[in-house]
Amino acid sequence: MVEFTPEKSKKIALARLDLLNQWKEFRKKSDNKLQADYDFVNLHNTSNSYLFEILGKISRGTLHRWKNILNGTEDYTKLIPQYKYAKVDEYRTCLTDEEIKVFMGLLLHPNRLCIGKAIALTKYKLKEQGQSYIQDLKQIFDQLSEITVNIDAIEFIHKKYNRFRQIVQLINQLEIIGKDNNLQEINLDVIKEIL
Repeated sequence: MVEFTPEKSKKIALARLDLLNQWKEFRKKSDNKLQADYDFVNLHNTSNSYLFEILGKISRGTLHRWKNILNGTEDYTKLIPQYKYAKVDEYRTCLTDEEIKVFMGLLLHPNRLCIGKAIALTKYKLKEQGQSYIQDLKQIFDQLSEITVNIDAIEFIHKKYNRFRQIVQLINQLEIIGKDNNLQEINLDVIKEIL
């Protein structure tokens, strides 16, 4: 992935470096470094300077943290906020392409839904479609059952059984039926006959 740093982040880093340089000069003029730190922070936080507009309020600890990050260098890139940036069409998520499509469709809807509502509606829509639970059910069946249950059968089960306890009881019943009838795999036809 190509590194991408927005201009705003570069501006913040340069402002941090400028503020650190001003702080160092301010400290040189004082014998009591601790008092100088507090005075500098108070001056910055009560000013209407350009640096204050970019950085907002700071603390003494913040100045020392930035100083430690620089470690004696003047490399402003070390002070860039450590957000993870991606390209415009790239998403850092564990969502599938279908889930991203649903979510972005809701988020960018002309009715301007808030992000919380878009998330809730995405979960609801995916739940209705059964997307998020079918793979989870497949894993549950694979871990708890000695008999293989194919994906078509799981999709059918998903529509009928919506509680975990019901599914565990069903797994138990399927194992008994599978062993009694020497079945290696339970498919949709077998499930329909049982249920």
